[in-house]
Amino acid sequence: MQYIQQPQAIEAKSFDIIGEIIHETRPEYQFASPLHEAIIKRVIHTTADFDWLDILWFSDDALEQLCAALSRPTVIYTDTTMALSGINKTLLAKTGGECRCYISDPRVVAQAKAQGIT
Repeated sequence: MQYIQQPQAIEAKSFDIIGEIIHETRPEYQFASPLHEAIIKRVIHTTADFDWLDILWFSDDALEQLCAALSRPTVIYTDTTMALSGINKTLLAKTGGECRCYISDPRVVAQAKAQGIT
């Protein structure tokens, strides 16, 4: 058996498989737009959960607003290092954007301990 070794090729094959599964199991399913399709398939790829086809929805102009925000200097905040690792920081930096995650910040850790929360 020959294994795919390049990360981009692995990802592309994974997205092809996701598309095939959607077509086979939900042939009537229609994505609202190519951008919706890209996002929903990315979520399925990340979670391995096809339920996102039915539970992920977007406000009418949410994606347009997101694209507009990402086209200018924008700060993205996340509360997980996993989400942080999935953001293309090089691409974001091209528009002057950056990411911030304070989950390991000593101030956040101290406050969580003091309040007995995570």
